[in-house]
Amino acid sequence: MSDQTAPNTRLHRRIISWIAKGFIALLLLALLARFVLGYIAAGDMRDALQAVAQSGDPLTFDDLDALTPAAPPQQDAARYYNAAISLMLDFNEEHLLSVYVDALQTWPPTIPDKAFFDQADQALQNNRQFFNLIDQGAALPHCRFDLGIRYGFDQPLKILSRIRQAVKLNGLRTFCNAARGETESAVDSLISGLAVSRTLDLQPVLISYLVQLACQSFVWNATIDTLELVDPGDDLLARLQDAVQQADRPDAFTRSIRAERVVVVAACHKATVDNVKTPATPNHAQAADLSQQFGFWAQPILHMMLAGQLADQQRMIQAADQPFPQAYDAIKAVKTESYFGALLVPSMDRTAYLTMVNLAKLRATAIAIMLERYHLANNSYPETLEKLIPVYADRIPVDPFSGRPLLYRLEKDCYIVYCVGENRVDDQGDVVNGKASKDQGIRLRFHQ
Repeated sequence: MSDQTAPNTRLHRRIISWIAKGFIALLLLALLARFVLGYIAAGDMRDALQAVAQSGDPLTFDDLDALTPAAPPQQDAARYYNAAISLMLDFNEEHLLSVYVDALQTWPPTIPDKAFFDQADQALQNNRQFFNLIDQGAALPHCRFDLGIRYGFDQPLKILSRIRQAVKLNGLRTFCNAARGETESAVDSLISGLAVSRTLDLQPVLISYLVQLACQSFVWNATIDTLELVDPGDDLLARLQDAVQQADRPDAFTRSIRAERVVVVAACHKATVDNVKTPATPNHAQAADLSQQFGFWAQPILHMMLAGQLADQQRMIQAADQPFPQAYDAIKAVKTESYFGALLVPSMDRTAYLTMVNLAKLRATAIAIMLERYHLANNSYPETLEKLIPVYADRIPVDPFSGRPLLYRLEKDCYIVYCVGENRVDDQGDVVNGKASKDQGIRLRFHQ
Protein backbone atom coordinates (compact mmCIF):
# COMPACT_ATOMS: atom_id res chain seq x y z
CA MET A 1 0.00 0.00 0.00
CA SER A 2 2.78 2.38 0.93
CA ASP A 3 4.67 1.45 -2.28
CA GLN A 4 1.71 2.66 -4.40
CA THR A 5 1.13 5.83 -2.32
CA ALA A 6 4.67 7.19 -2.81
CA PRO A 7 4.50 7.47 -6.65
CA ASN A 8 1.07 9.14 -6.40
CA THR A 9 2.38 11.67 -3.89
CA ARG A 10 5.36 12.48 -6.11
CA LEU A 11 3.03 12.90 -9.11
CA HIS A 12 0.76 15.24 -7.17
CA ARG A 13 3.74 17.29 -6.09
CA ARG A 14 4.95 17.54 -9.67
CA ILE A 15 1.50 18.66 -10.88
CA ILE A 16 1.32 21.29 -8.15
CA SER A 17 4.86 22.43 -9.04
CA TRP A 18 3.95 22.70 -12.74
CA ILE A 19 0.81 24.66 -11.93
CA ALA A 20 2.76 27.04 -9.65
CA LYS A 21 5.46 27.54 -12.26
CA GLY A 22 2.82 28.11 -14.95
CA PHE A 23 1.03 30.64 -12.75
CA ILE A 24 4.28 32.48 -12.06
CA ALA A 25 5.12 32.47 -15.77
CA LEU A 26 1.69 33.87 -16.64
CA LEU A 27 2.05 36.52 -13.96
CA LEU A 28 5.46 37.53 -15.30
CA LEU A 29 4.05 37.65 -18.85
CA ALA A 30 1.14 39.80 -17.64
CA LEU A 31 3.52 42.20 -15.92
CA LEU A 32 5.71 42.30 -19.02
CA ALA A 33 2.66 42.98 -21.20
CA ARG A 34 1.61 45.75 -18.85
CA PHE A 35 5.02 47.37 -19.05
CA VAL A 36 5.08 47.01 -22.85
CA LEU A 37 1.62 48.56 -23.14
CA GLY A 38 2.72 51.30 -20.75
CA TYR A 39 5.74 52.01 -22.94
CA ILE A 40 3.53 52.15 -26.05
CA ALA A 41 1.02 54.36 -24.24
CA ALA A 42 3.82 56.72 -23.18
CA GLY A 43 4.99 56.97 -26.78
CA ASP A 44 1.50 57.59 -28.10
CA MET A 45 0.85 60.23 -25.45
CA ARG A 46 4.20 61.90 -26.08
CA ASP A 47 3.51 62.10 -29.83
CA ALA A 48 -0.02 63.45 -29.30
CA LEU A 49 1.07 66.10 -26.79
CA GLN A 50 4.07 67.17 -28.85
CA ALA A 51 1.79 67.63 -31.84
CA VAL A 52 -0.39 69.96 -29.78
CA ALA A 53 2.62 71.82 -28.35
CA GLN A 54 4.18 72.29 -31.79
CA SER A 55 0.93 73.66 -33.17
CA GLY A 56 0.97 76.43 -30.56
CA ASP A 57 -2.48 75.44 -29.31
CA PRO A 58 -3.35 75.73 -25.59
CA LEU A 59 -2.39 72.75 -23.46
CA THR A 60 -3.55 73.91 -20.03
CA PHE A 61 -6.20 76.06 -18.41
CA ASP A 62 -3.55 78.75 -17.90
CA ASP A 63 -2.73 78.68 -21.63
CA LEU A 64 -6.43 79.05 -22.34
CA ASP A 65 -6.74 82.01 -19.98
CA ALA A 66 -3.82 83.67 -21.75
CA LEU A 67 -5.82 83.73 -25.01
CA THR A 68 -8.17 86.28 -23.44
CA PRO A 69 -6.09 89.33 -22.58
CA ALA A 70 -6.40 90.55 -19.02
CA ALA A 71 -8.45 93.71 -18.63
CA PRO A 72 -8.78 96.19 -15.80
CA PRO A 73 -11.56 95.07 -13.44
CA GLN A 74 -13.64 98.12 -14.26
CA GLN A 75 -13.68 97.04 -17.95
CA ASP A 76 -14.47 93.35 -17.34
CA ALA A 77 -18.14 92.37 -17.65
CA ALA A 78 -17.65 88.96 -15.98
CA ARG A 79 -18.30 90.24 -12.45
CA TYR A 80 -21.61 91.74 -13.55
CA TYR A 81 -22.71 88.53 -15.23
CA ASN A 82 -21.68 86.44 -12.23
CA ALA A 83 -23.77 88.62 -9.96
CA ALA A 84 -26.70 88.75 -12.42
CA ILE A 85 -26.89 84.97 -12.78
CA SER A 86 -26.78 84.57 -9.01
CA LEU A 87 -29.57 87.11 -8.45
CA MET A 88 -31.87 85.96 -11.28
CA LEU A 89 -35.19 84.68 -9.98
CA ASP A 90 -37.10 81.90 -11.71
CA PHE A 91 -40.10 82.81 -13.84
CA ASN A 92 -42.83 80.92 -15.68
CA GLU A 93 -40.74 80.89 -18.84
CA GLU A 94 -42.50 78.12 -20.76
CA HIS A 95 -45.92 79.76 -20.51
CA LEU A 96 -44.81 83.36 -21.02
CA LEU A 97 -42.47 82.58 -23.90
CA SER A 98 -44.99 80.35 -25.67
CA VAL A 99 -47.63 83.11 -25.50
CA TYR A 100 -45.49 85.72 -27.21
CA VAL A 101 -44.12 83.24 -29.78
CA ASP A 102 -47.70 82.33 -30.71
CA ALA A 103 -48.58 86.03 -30.91
CA LEU A 104 -45.91 86.56 -33.57
CA GLN A 105 -47.09 83.71 -35.81
CA THR A 106 -49.87 85.91 -37.22
CA TRP A 107 -49.61 89.15 -39.17
CA PRO A 108 -50.05 91.73 -37.96
CA PRO A 109 -48.79 90.26 -34.66
CA THR A 110 -51.46 89.57 -32.06
CA ILE A 111 -50.57 91.53 -28.95
CA PRO A 112 -51.20 89.32 -25.88
CA ASP A 113 -53.88 90.26 -23.38
CA LYS A 114 -53.51 92.16 -20.11
CA ALA A 115 -53.11 88.96 -18.08
CA PHE A 116 -49.95 88.13 -20.04
CA PHE A 117 -48.43 91.54 -19.46
CA ASP A 118 -49.33 91.44 -15.78
CA GLN A 119 -47.43 88.15 -15.38
CA ALA A 120 -44.56 89.34 -17.54
CA ASP A 121 -44.27 92.66 -15.70
CA GLN A 122 -44.17 90.82 -12.39
CA ALA A 123 -41.33 88.59 -13.63
CA LEU A 124 -39.45 91.61 -14.99
CA GLN A 125 -39.97 93.61 -11.81
CA ASN A 126 -38.76 90.73 -9.65
CA ASN A 127 -35.59 90.62 -11.73
CA ARG A 128 -34.85 94.34 -12.02
CA GLN A 129 -31.44 93.88 -10.34
CA PHE A 130 -30.62 91.17 -12.85
CA PHE A 131 -31.43 93.48 -15.76
CA ASN A 132 -29.42 96.36 -14.31
CA LEU A 133 -26.39 94.11 -14.04
CA ILE A 134 -26.53 92.60 -17.54
CA ASP A 135 -27.08 96.06 -19.04
CA GLN A 136 -24.00 97.33 -17.23
CA GLY A 137 -22.05 94.28 -18.39
CA ALA A 138 -23.11 94.81 -22.01
CA ALA A 139 -21.54 98.28 -21.94
CA LEU A 140 -18.09 96.89 -21.08
CA PRO A 141 -15.60 95.81 -23.78
CA HIS A 142 -14.15 92.69 -22.12
CA CYS A 143 -15.46 89.51 -20.52
CA ARG A 144 -13.27 86.89 -18.78
CA PHE A 145 -16.04 84.69 -17.45
CA ASP A 146 -14.89 81.39 -15.92
CA LEU A 147 -17.29 78.45 -15.66
CA GLY A 148 -14.85 76.69 -13.32
CA ILE A 149 -14.48 73.51 -15.41
CA ARG A 150 -11.08 72.81 -13.87
CA TYR A 151 -12.82 72.15 -10.54
CA GLY A 152 -15.42 69.70 -11.88
CA PHE A 153 -18.59 69.66 -13.99
CA ASP A 154 -21.49 69.86 -11.54
CA GLN A 155 -21.44 73.61 -10.95
CA PRO A 156 -20.62 74.59 -14.57
CA LEU A 157 -23.63 72.63 -15.87
CA LYS A 158 -25.88 74.55 -13.47
CA ILE A 159 -24.36 77.85 -14.61
CA LEU A 160 -24.90 76.93 -18.28
CA SER A 161 -28.57 76.29 -17.55
CA ARG A 162 -28.82 79.65 -15.78
CA ILE A 163 -27.17 81.50 -18.67
CA ARG A 164 -29.65 80.05 -21.13
CA GLN A 165 -32.52 81.00 -18.83
CA ALA A 166 -31.05 84.51 -18.51
CA VAL A 167 -31.14 85.00 -22.29
CA LYS A 168 -34.78 83.84 -22.38
CA LEU A 169 -35.72 86.20 -19.56
CA ASN A 170 -34.08 89.04 -21.43
CA GLY A 171 -36.01 87.99 -24.54
CA LEU A 172 -39.23 88.42 -22.58
CA ARG A 173 -38.17 91.97 -21.70
CA THR A 174 -37.35 92.66 -25.35
CA PHE A 175 -40.77 91.52 -26.53
CA CYS A 176 -42.64 93.51 -23.88
CA ASN A 177 -40.71 96.66 -24.81
CA ALA A 178 -41.31 96.13 -28.53
CA ALA A 179 -45.01 95.30 -28.08
CA ARG A 180 -45.47 98.57 -26.20
CA GLY A 181 -43.64 100.54 -28.86
CA GLU A 182 -40.63 101.27 -26.63
CA THR A 183 -38.21 101.07 -29.52
CA GLU A 184 -34.97 102.19 -27.92
CA SER A 185 -35.48 99.99 -24.87
CA ALA A 186 -36.20 96.99 -27.12
CA VAL A 187 -33.01 97.51 -29.14
CA ASP A 188 -30.92 98.03 -25.99
CA SER A 189 -32.39 94.80 -24.62
CA LEU A 190 -31.41 92.91 -27.79
CA ILE A 191 -27.83 94.16 -27.51
CA SER A 192 -27.70 93.14 -23.84
CA GLY A 193 -29.00 89.66 -24.65
CA LEU A 194 -26.38 89.20 -27.35
CA ALA A 195 -23.62 90.40 -25.02
CA VAL A 196 -24.55 87.77 -22.41
CA SER A 197 -23.41 85.03 -24.80
CA ARG A 198 -19.85 86.37 -24.45
CA THR A 199 -19.69 84.52 -21.13
CA LEU A 200 -19.28 81.28 -23.10
CA ASP A 201 -16.38 82.33 -25.31
CA LEU A 202 -13.47 79.87 -25.09
CA GLN A 203 -14.96 77.75 -22.31
CA PRO A 204 -13.12 74.39 -22.31
CA VAL A 205 -16.11 72.11 -22.91
CA LEU A 206 -18.11 71.69 -26.12
CA ILE A 207 -21.50 71.83 -24.42
CA SER A 208 -20.85 75.47 -23.47
CA TYR A 209 -20.42 76.27 -27.17
CA LEU A 210 -23.71 74.53 -27.96
CA VAL A 211 -25.43 76.60 -25.25
CA GLN A 212 -23.89 79.71 -26.78
CA LEU A 213 -25.33 78.78 -30.18
CA ALA A 214 -28.76 78.26 -28.61
CA CYS A 215 -28.58 81.64 -26.86
CA GLN A 216 -27.57 83.45 -30.03
CA SER A 217 -30.29 81.71 -32.06
CA PHE A 218 -32.84 82.93 -29.53
CA VAL A 219 -31.53 86.49 -29.95
CA TRP A 220 -31.69 86.29 -33.76
CA ASN A 221 -35.36 85.30 -33.57
CA ALA A 222 -36.02 88.08 -31.05
CA THR A 223 -34.32 90.57 -33.39
CA ILE A 224 -36.61 89.72 -36.29
CA ASP A 225 -39.64 89.84 -33.99
CA THR A 226 -38.58 93.31 -32.82
CA LEU A 227 -38.07 94.61 -36.36
CA GLU A 228 -41.61 93.48 -37.21
CA LEU A 229 -43.08 95.30 -34.20
CA VAL A 230 -41.18 98.60 -34.17
CA ASP A 231 -39.39 100.96 -36.56
CA PRO A 232 -35.97 101.83 -35.08
CA GLY A 233 -34.15 104.87 -36.41
CA ASP A 234 -30.87 104.61 -38.28
CA ASP A 235 -28.75 105.26 -35.17
CA LEU A 236 -30.36 102.39 -33.27
CA LEU A 237 -30.16 100.09 -36.29
CA ALA A 238 -26.48 100.93 -36.75
CA ARG A 239 -25.77 100.03 -33.12
CA LEU A 240 -27.68 96.77 -33.49
CA GLN A 241 -25.91 95.93 -36.75
CA ASP A 242 -22.53 96.46 -35.11
CA ALA A 243 -23.45 94.15 -32.19
CA VAL A 244 -24.68 91.42 -34.54
CA GLN A 245 -21.62 91.59 -36.78
CA GLN A 246 -19.28 91.39 -33.79
CA ALA A 247 -20.85 88.01 -33.00
CA ASP A 248 -19.87 86.71 -36.47
CA ARG A 249 -16.84 84.63 -35.51
CA PRO A 250 -16.43 81.69 -37.95
CA ASP A 251 -13.42 80.43 -35.96
CA ALA A 252 -15.49 79.99 -32.77
CA PHE A 253 -16.14 76.33 -33.63
CA THR A 254 -12.47 75.34 -33.94
CA ARG A 255 -11.62 77.46 -30.91
CA SER A 256 -14.15 75.47 -28.87
CA ILE A 257 -12.61 72.15 -29.98
CA ARG A 258 -9.15 73.39 -29.04
CA ALA A 259 -10.48 74.57 -25.69
CA GLU A 260 -12.12 71.21 -24.97
CA ARG A 261 -8.82 69.45 -25.61
CA VAL A 262 -7.45 71.22 -22.54
CA VAL A 263 -9.88 69.14 -20.45
CA VAL A 264 -8.53 65.94 -22.07
CA VAL A 265 -4.95 66.98 -21.26
CA ALA A 266 -5.99 67.65 -17.65
CA ALA A 267 -7.63 64.21 -17.53
CA CYS A 268 -4.43 62.63 -18.86
CA HIS A 269 -2.45 64.44 -16.19
CA LYS A 270 -4.81 63.34 -13.43
CA ALA A 271 -4.72 59.71 -14.58
CA THR A 272 -0.94 59.80 -14.90
CA VAL A 273 -0.27 61.23 -11.46
CA ASP A 274 -3.10 59.39 -9.74
CA ASN A 275 -0.59 57.58 -7.52
CA VAL A 276 1.59 60.66 -6.94
CA LYS A 277 0.89 63.62 -4.66
CA THR A 278 0.90 66.39 -7.28
CA PRO A 279 -1.71 68.99 -8.31
CA ALA A 280 -4.65 67.69 -10.35
CA THR A 281 -4.28 70.56 -12.86
CA PRO A 282 -0.97 70.52 -14.79
CA ASN A 283 1.22 73.44 -15.67
CA HIS A 284 2.50 73.77 -19.23
CA ALA A 285 5.74 71.84 -18.65
CA GLN A 286 3.92 68.96 -16.96
CA ALA A 287 1.29 68.81 -19.70
CA ALA A 288 3.86 68.82 -22.50
CA ASP A 289 5.80 65.89 -21.03
CA LEU A 290 3.29 63.69 -19.22
CA SER A 291 4.84 60.60 -20.74
CA GLN A 292 7.96 61.02 -18.57
CA GLN A 293 6.06 61.07 -15.28
CA PHE A 294 5.69 58.10 -12.95
CA GLY A 295 2.41 56.27 -13.21
CA PHE A 296 2.02 55.63 -16.94
CA TRP A 297 2.65 51.92 -16.55
CA ALA A 298 -0.16 51.65 -13.96
CA GLN A 299 -3.11 52.25 -16.34
CA PRO A 300 -1.77 51.72 -19.88
CA ILE A 301 -5.12 51.00 -21.54
CA LEU A 302 -6.70 54.16 -20.14
CA HIS A 303 -3.72 56.19 -21.30
CA MET A 304 -3.81 54.66 -24.77
CA MET A 305 -7.49 55.60 -25.04
CA LEU A 306 -6.77 59.17 -23.94
CA ALA A 307 -3.86 59.42 -26.37
CA GLY A 308 -6.15 58.12 -29.12
CA GLN A 309 -8.73 60.76 -28.25
CA LEU A 310 -6.09 63.50 -28.45
CA ALA A 311 -5.02 62.24 -31.87
CA ASP A 312 -8.63 62.11 -33.06
CA GLN A 313 -9.26 65.62 -31.76
CA GLN A 314 -6.25 66.80 -33.74
CA ARG A 315 -7.80 65.28 -36.87
CA MET A 316 -11.05 67.09 -36.07
CA ILE A 317 -9.26 70.40 -35.68
CA GLN A 318 -7.39 69.95 -38.95
CA ALA A 319 -10.70 69.20 -40.67
CA ALA A 320 -12.42 72.17 -39.02
CA ASP A 321 -9.59 74.60 -39.88
CA GLN A 322 -11.23 75.35 -43.21
CA PRO A 323 -14.01 77.69 -44.24
CA PHE A 324 -17.54 76.34 -44.29
CA PRO A 325 -18.91 74.26 -45.99
CA GLN A 326 -15.56 72.50 -46.62
CA ALA A 327 -15.04 72.13 -42.86
CA TYR A 328 -18.40 70.39 -42.46
CA ASP A 329 -17.65 67.93 -45.26
CA ALA A 330 -14.16 67.25 -43.91
CA ILE A 331 -15.43 66.56 -40.38
CA LYS A 332 -17.97 64.07 -41.70
CA ALA A 333 -15.14 62.28 -43.53
CA VAL A 334 -12.82 62.02 -40.49
CA LYS A 335 -11.82 58.44 -39.67
CA THR A 336 -11.27 57.98 -35.96
CA GLU A 337 -8.97 55.43 -34.33
CA SER A 338 -10.08 55.53 -30.69
CA TYR A 339 -13.22 54.56 -28.81
CA PHE A 340 -13.71 58.09 -27.49
CA GLY A 341 -13.04 59.50 -30.95
CA ALA A 342 -15.79 57.30 -32.41
CA LEU A 343 -18.17 58.83 -29.88
CA LEU A 344 -16.85 62.30 -30.70
CA VAL A 345 -17.51 62.31 -34.45
CA PRO A 346 -21.33 62.38 -34.34
CA SER A 347 -21.32 65.25 -31.81
CA MET A 348 -18.77 67.21 -33.88
CA ASP A 349 -20.77 66.54 -37.04
CA ARG A 350 -23.91 67.91 -35.37
CA THR A 351 -22.08 70.84 -33.81
CA ALA A 352 -20.59 71.83 -37.17
CA TYR A 353 -24.07 71.77 -38.71
CA LEU A 354 -25.53 73.90 -35.90
CA THR A 355 -22.64 76.33 -36.36
CA MET A 356 -23.55 76.70 -40.03
CA VAL A 357 -27.22 77.26 -39.15
CA ASN A 358 -26.25 79.89 -36.58
CA LEU A 359 -23.93 81.68 -39.02
CA ALA A 360 -26.68 81.63 -41.65
CA LYS A 361 -29.19 83.24 -39.26
CA LEU A 362 -26.63 85.70 -37.92
CA ARG A 363 -25.63 86.91 -41.37
CA ALA A 364 -29.22 87.00 -42.59
CA THR A 365 -30.14 89.07 -39.52
CA ALA A 366 -27.28 91.49 -40.22
CA ILE A 367 -28.49 91.86 -43.82
CA ALA A 368 -32.07 92.43 -42.61
CA ILE A 369 -30.87 95.31 -40.42
CA MET A 370 -29.01 96.77 -43.42
CA LEU A 371 -32.17 96.45 -45.52
CA GLU A 372 -34.15 98.34 -42.87
CA ARG A 373 -31.54 101.10 -42.88
CA TYR A 374 -31.71 101.24 -46.68
CA HIS A 375 -35.50 101.46 -46.49
CA LEU A 376 -35.30 104.37 -44.05
CA ALA A 377 -33.03 106.29 -46.42
CA ASN A 378 -34.79 105.45 -49.70
CA ASN A 379 -38.39 104.62 -48.71
CA SER A 380 -38.07 101.33 -50.59
CA TYR A 381 -36.19 98.05 -50.41
CA PRO A 382 -33.41 97.31 -52.91
CA GLU A 383 -33.96 94.88 -55.74
CA THR A 384 -30.59 93.20 -55.06
CA LEU A 385 -28.27 93.01 -52.05
CA GLU A 386 -25.46 94.62 -54.07
CA LYS A 387 -27.29 97.94 -53.58
CA LEU A 388 -26.24 97.82 -49.93
CA ILE A 389 -22.57 98.21 -50.94
CA PRO A 390 -20.68 100.33 -49.93
CA VAL A 391 -22.92 102.38 -47.62
CA TYR A 392 -24.14 99.60 -45.34
CA ALA A 393 -21.75 96.74 -46.12
CA ASP A 394 -18.27 96.25 -47.55
CA ARG A 395 -19.37 92.99 -49.12
CA ILE A 396 -22.29 90.56 -49.02
CA PRO A 397 -21.76 87.93 -46.31
CA VAL A 398 -21.02 84.37 -47.41
CA ASP A 399 -23.52 81.51 -47.20
CA PRO A 400 -21.85 78.91 -44.93
CA PHE A 401 -23.69 76.11 -46.75
CA SER A 402 -22.57 77.03 -50.27
CA GLY A 403 -19.60 79.39 -49.92
CA ARG A 404 -21.41 81.92 -52.14
CA PRO A 405 -23.09 85.23 -51.17
CA LEU A 406 -26.39 85.10 -49.28
CA LEU A 407 -29.60 85.03 -51.31
CA TYR A 408 -32.43 87.57 -51.24
CA ARG A 409 -36.04 87.54 -52.39
CA LEU A 410 -38.26 90.60 -52.35
CA GLU A 411 -41.95 89.68 -52.29
CA LYS A 412 -45.13 91.75 -52.04
CA ASP A 413 -45.59 91.45 -48.27
CA CYS A 414 -42.10 90.49 -47.03
CA TYR A 415 -38.51 89.91 -47.91
CA ILE A 416 -36.41 86.80 -47.32
CA VAL A 417 -32.67 86.68 -46.71
CA TYR A 418 -31.42 83.12 -46.71
CA CYS A 419 -28.82 80.43 -47.31
CA VAL A 420 -29.42 77.25 -49.26
CA GLY A 421 -29.46 74.86 -46.29
CA GLU A 422 -28.02 71.40 -45.80
CA ASN A 423 -29.24 70.04 -49.14
CA ARG A 424 -27.14 72.74 -50.92
CA VAL A 425 -30.14 73.49 -53.15
CA ASP A 426 -31.89 76.85 -53.49
CA ASP A 427 -35.46 76.10 -52.45
CA GLN A 428 -36.55 79.64 -53.36
CA GLY A 429 -36.52 81.01 -49.83
CA ASP A 430 -38.30 78.17 -48.06
CA VAL A 431 -37.88 79.83 -44.63
CA VAL A 432 -40.21 79.93 -41.64
CA ASN A 433 -38.88 81.95 -38.71
CA GLY A 434 -38.24 79.83 -35.63
CA LYS A 435 -39.09 76.54 -37.38
CA ALA A 436 -37.24 73.90 -39.38
CA SER A 437 -37.20 74.66 -43.10
CA LYS A 438 -35.29 73.65 -46.21
CA ASP A 439 -33.43 76.95 -46.50
CA GLN A 440 -31.81 78.76 -43.55
CA GLY A 441 -32.38 82.45 -42.91
CA ILE A 442 -35.08 84.93 -41.96
CA ARG A 443 -38.37 86.18 -43.37
CA LEU A 444 -39.35 89.73 -42.37
CA ARG A 445 -42.86 91.02 -43.03
CA PHE A 446 -43.44 94.62 -44.04
CA HIS A 447 -45.15 97.02 -41.64
CA GLN A 448 -48.73 97.82 -42.61
